[in-house]
Amino acid sequence: MAEKESDLQIALNRLNVATGRMDHRINKMSPKLRHQSAVTSVLTLEVYLQGTSSCISGSEGNVN
Repeated sequence: MAEKESDLQIALNRLNVATGRMDHRINKMSPKLRHQSAVTSVLTLEVYLQGTSSCISGSEGNVN
């Protein structure tokens, strides 16, 4: 159980760093580019979370 919690904590830390960087970059953009970047960021985040989820599931031997 500790390994799962550790993996999740690592994923959350990476996510916090990534989203913090995205927020900083988006805040410096023009309003038109902010919308496009926000959509791209959400899609990137969804892909990242899916990859993290499959890695954690794969480490347990459970493939969904």
